[in-house]
Amino acid sequence: MKQHHPKSQTTQILFQEPTAEEMQSKPGSVFSNICAILIIASSVFALVCMLRSCANEAEAQAVQAHAYNAKFSKTDPALVQVVEAR
Repeated sequence: MKQHHPKSQTTQILFQEPTAEEMQSKPGSVFSNICAILIIASSVFALVCMLRSCANEAEAQAVQAHAYNAKFSKTDPALVQVVEAR
């Protein structure tokens, strides 16, 4: 049995080319794109600053811990001075 599918009446409407008005970007969309880029850039900058700050704090705590441990262990006094100088 051969089935007959009638051609849709909306085919021409669905496959229309966009008009020149639709092809142009709207000023509002350009502004919102610039705002989105600025928000993303500031978020990335803040994240980098936060990570650097955390890394500096961790390094300072490690130096303090080594100095504290060096005071109570039997090590060379010159090494204790080097660690404390950091």
